[in-house]
Amino acid sequence: MRNRRGSAKTLAIPTQVKKRGRRAPPRKKRTSTRILGVDPGYHRLGYTIIDASVNHAPQVVTSGTIETEKDDPFPARLNFLFNRLTEIIDEYMPEELAVEQIFHSKNVKTAILVAHARGAIILAGERKDVRITEYQPRIVKLELHGNGNATKDQIRYVVNQLLRFPQDESIRDDEYDAIAIALTHAKALGLSLTGS
Repeated sequence: MRNRRGSAKTLAIPTQVKKRGRRAPPRKKRTSTRILGVDPGYHRLGYTIIDASVNHAPQVVTSGTIETEKDDPFPARLNFLFNRLTEIIDEYMPEELAVEQIFHSKNVKTAILVAHARGAIILAGERKDVRITEYQPRIVKLELHGNGNATKDQIRYVVNQLLRFPQDESIRDDEYDAIAIALTHAKALGLSLTGS
């Protein structure tokens, strides 16, 4: 895994983006929900749509990566990410958006650019009235693997086991991270990860 470390003060609780000047409505107890999971990035962003329920193991509806052109101006790259995510939301109509929080990085410039990409992601969800929740990378690892310092290979293994994926080295880490974020959110909502 990338060297990501969560902040100790908000470690145990996912944060929810608040609507301007009003509290987010309380969650209704649902038996199933569609979740968009996003691993933010400005060059390559991982995403997935899963259907999760109380009685069945989650099903991946779609997943992949969105890549921007390295030579494009940065605002154009953000616009591309925003537009593509908006298209995904329009096509698959998720009720929830789970996105990874920014991680502490030694490379401040990269962290700032990823933070801008997160802004485009959150704006796409907000504009489509999708409930947004953020998770620290350490929490995702802890919830799925039991170890907040789990490696990318360990998270890949857990995702493969939970979803009964065949081992596929062509799936990028960004995509696996997005699936892991969506599964973490399903677990936080009280939905099943195993179908039992």
